[in-house]
Amino acid sequence: MPRSRRCLFAVVLLAGLARQAAADPVCLSIDEQRDMLSPEERRGAIVALGGALAKNDVEVVAAGCTASLVLFDVRLGESITAYLATPRGTISGRVSKIDELPLLYDQLAHAYVTGTPMGEQNVDRTNVTSDQAAPPRRIVADAAVYFRLGYGAVTGNVHSEDPALGLGLRRELDHFAIDVSLLNAVAWTSYDFIRLGGMWFQAPEASESLYLGMGIGFGGTFLDGQDKTGLDGTLVLGYEILRASTLRVFVEAAATLPFYRVPVTGADGSLGAQWSPAFSLALGMGFGR
Repeated sequence: MPRSRRCLFAVVLLAGLARQAAADPVCLSIDEQRDMLSPEERRGAIVALGGALAKNDVEVVAAGCTASLVLFDVRLGESITAYLATPRGTISGRVSKIDELPLLYDQLAHAYVTGTPMGEQNVDRTNVTSDQAAPPRRIVADAAVYFRLGYGAVTGNVHSEDPALGLGLRRELDHFAIDVSLLNAVAWTSYDFIRLGGMWFQAPEASESLYLGMGIGFGGTFLDGQDKTGLDGTLVLGYEILRASTLRVFVEAAATLPFYRVPVTGADGSLGAQWSPAFSLALGMGFGR
């Protein structure tokens, strides 16, 4: 027999032996000192767990068992956490209502037989609980659409000064925010079609906070009749107020450095190139939820 087939046979044999060991007859009882169900519910729990074990090829017997399983359920409000003590350790799971306990017991029985921890590997189409079917819980981020208006300058041998403006969307957590802005322009000379950035707030829980940010954008610079496009990087220092409301007001200073040099015409008529960083100071207002 080839070596690969011998290895595969050995793996299948070991898996079968492990399942057979787990499927030996068991005794099933309830720890009444710790269980918080009513007597009627306990009887139902024993029947439901016994059925789940039988579904997984485990026979429940009154005597002569090779392993003892002890069940107890802890109720907190409407939710119930089931604990199944086995010779290999305790398995547990939680449901939000009592009529889903049979589904949880089915998962506990599968985890006991296979020796796997509680998790997705013990869930199938017949035993999914409502908590497992619900969307995962996530922290909600504040969202604000904003407009920014101020004054700025593009520097270099050839320079320009004029208004600075921009439009964007911020999604804010306490410490961190992401910023996606469109049509950013400084002095009608330096512009970004789109900019992606992140910000860090110095006072995360306060209604007003200093923040630092950085981003990368795609845009261009138009100077001296010459136009050049490419990527650029931006550093931001700002102060935002009304963070506890659905409004946002901020003052922001920004410095943008293109990752390219802009063609310019020298005094002697020769064509050269220069770095043209842009600086701006703007007031922004946002409206969100």
